[in-house]
Amino acid sequence: MIKQTALFALIIILLMALVASAQTLTASPSRNVYQPNELLVVRGKATPGGLVTIIVYNPNSSMVAVDQVKADYNGLFESTPLRFPPQPTPTLPYGDYLITVKDVASGEEASIKVVFARAAIVIKGVVVGYDGGPLANATVTLITPSNATRVSVTKSDGSFMFEESELGTYTILAKAPGYDEEKMSLSIDYAPTTASIVVSMSKPRIWIENYVLMVDNKLFAGYAREGEELRASLQVYFAGKLIVNAMVTGKISCTSGDEANLTFIYDRSLGAYTASYKVPIIGQDRTCKLTVEASYGSFRQSVETGFNVFVSTMNLQEKIMVLDEKVRQLEASLNKTAVDITSIEKTIAEMQKILATLNNTQLGLDLRAINETLNTLRKSLSEYATRDDLSSVQAQLSAQISQLQEQVTLLQQAVLTITQKQQGNALPILSLGISIVAVIIALLSIIYIYRKIAV
Repeated sequence: MIKQTALFALIIILLMALVASAQTLTASPSRNVYQPNELLVVRGKATPGGLVTIIVYNPNSSMVAVDQVKADYNGLFESTPLRFPPQPTPTLPYGDYLITVKDVASGEEASIKVVFARAAIVIKGVVVGYDGGPLANATVTLITPSNATRVSVTKSDGSFMFEESELGTYTILAKAPGYDEEKMSLSIDYAPTTASIVVSMSKPRIWIENYVLMVDNKLFAGYAREGEELRASLQVYFAGKLIVNAMVTGKISCTSGDEANLTFIYDRSLGAYTASYKVPIIGQDRTCKLTVEASYGSFRQSVETGFNVFVSTMNLQEKIMVLDEKVRQLEASLNKTAVDITSIEKTIAEMQKILATLNNTQLGLDLRAINETLNTLRKSLSEYATRDDLSSVQAQLSAQISQLQEQVTLLQQAVLTITQKQQGNALPILSLGISIVAVIIALLSIIYIYRKIAV
């Protein structure tokens, strides 16, 4: 009896061991490395029909997810305890995650590890011009879904590349010399992935630069004389490249009403487009502007070159001689017993005419204030000759003389300042200085005349 009982117990033990070996818990993740926005999946085998508990711990050993599922009649189970976020968070950072799996029926436990890592997103591409050729040294800016900014410069083959981790919509901005900026969007919904794009610069620009203006084979100095030849040269760029087969025309418009159309021809020896214009002789001072238009295919640009050419019937030396002559006329009037006010007024008017040309041709010196004073002085002299009440006129003349004295000081300071700044252009400055000195002498002569009259 005892033997039978022992045999029965042995059989029970063997059966229990066999069942235990058949119910060993297994568990594994769907992958070992997860990217942002991916679902964590755990699969395995446990007691058929039994419950399985899954717990997830983050890299800081904090529990971040719990799930419980029921195994099927074959003991198979699947759990999705969490989805990793698009961006790491304090609770779900990048790093190693520990997952514990427990078979509630058998009490067995299993541990597995997975890694939450940055998404392997590669955005690469090439920047091409309007003709489809690659553009080197183009600047490509990538704006990520979180508004971070990345910048890359294209290589000689026009290529660029970014390595990112965020899922979502990216903005690409491309800039290249000679083109307007291009903008495009790219959506990345999963990772890892490689996105290849082509950025086509569809808006090339045409522009004109490197203007040079010569006057009778001398560098333009702000003015020209009737009969002299103006020669303009310039370069035309399209899509960032110098071009030699553009259509370039020009137009000269003058304040006197005369106009001229120019056709520019490309001169290979100069590497520039050139055109010439001979200033017609019409006996009138005037200011002329040069406007240039360049076209290449359907692209066109029209610009004013910035050349404001003052055309004079006299050169600077002739103007200085005229001013000297006016000074001598004033000196002659001083030697007369009876002062001729009409003659002085005429001299003032002639001086103002010359001052007006200096204002237009010289180095930004504004002589309008002194012209206004001369006008007022001329008016006062006229009143002096026609009114009986001389005391009030003398008071006006006295105030105007004081104002002229202040303006003489300002002129002297202006000449000194300009001379110091423009030492490299000695001849025009010397001419300007002589002209201003002549004007100052004339003004002092007028002051002397007034004082002589007042006596």
